[in-house]
Amino acid sequence: MFKKLPPLLLAVLLQVLPVYRTVQGIQAVASACGFSAIAPWLVGGAVTYSGYHACSGASVIFTSPTTATGTVGSNFVYFITLNTYFSGIAFSASPTPPGVTGLTNNTSQFVIGTPSVPGTTKMTITATDTVSSYGSINRVVTVTINPNAPPTFISQPSGVHAIVGTNITLSVTASNAAGFQWFFNNNPVAQANSSAYTITNAQTSDSGSYFVTVTNSLGSSNSLPALVSIGYAPVILTQPQSVVLNQGSNAVFNVSVSPAATNVSYQWFFNATNLIAGSTNSLLYVSNAVYSSA
Repeated sequence: MFKKLPPLLLAVLLQVLPVYRTVQGIQAVASACGFSAIAPWLVGGAVTYSGYHACSGASVIFTSPTTATGTVGSNFVYFITLNTYFSGIAFSASPTPPGVTGLTNNTSQFVIGTPSVPGTTKMTITATDTVSSYGSINRVVTVTINPNAPPTFISQPSGVHAIVGTNITLSVTASNAAGFQWFFNNNPVAQANSSAYTITNAQTSDSGSYFVTVTNSLGSSNSLPALVSIGYAPVILTQPQSVVLNQGSNAVFNVSVSPAATNVSYQWFFNATNLIAGSTNSLLYVSNAVYSSA
């Protein structure tokens, strides 16, 4: 369309048209009011996100800090601030630390509550334009809740007897615990850093003493030791033999198991179902046999 225009007029049009289109775009945005879509800005070599108000053109950014701290059992308050404010801005915060209920309503700028569990939460705060639906801006806040007392154990680990190849789990519960470290025969176990420790496909080499240390910023505590014994299931090598007796005679029954079996216990029965009290050895001695013993 520009081929037949004089060179001077063509140059003027090429300079004016981009300006006209830009003005058109600004007018279209300004007529709506509210936030623009989120826009990236390069600040100090790092990309951050902000918005601008479509009527005034003011850049809207969070000025509240990116970190916050609190203590279990004490009131927690985080105040959301922006560099400028307009009507119709709603705020939200999620997720919040346990015990911190968050904003009382969507126009409040206070994240409040009483933390109940120590730890760190990545909380995202959001400011949203509710009038023109022109978008929102976000900020991630690292919230650290500190304990109010050293850690204490609520339950201790229990000892385990298990068969080779099985999975076993040792576990504890503790209050005010920020960190865990399990130990095997007084040596720390790599990557065993939670309240439960699972031994997968347990072998005899896993037998020994286990305990866990719980820590927080105010101290540490060791659990009681739990003894773990891993062995092979018993295999009967010698079966008891049947005998024929005269009444009043004595009899001895014997059974032997594989030497690799560990933690073997015995219990003798009469006629398959009747437990013989006190007969918990590999030998069963019957004295002064009577017909009722047959």
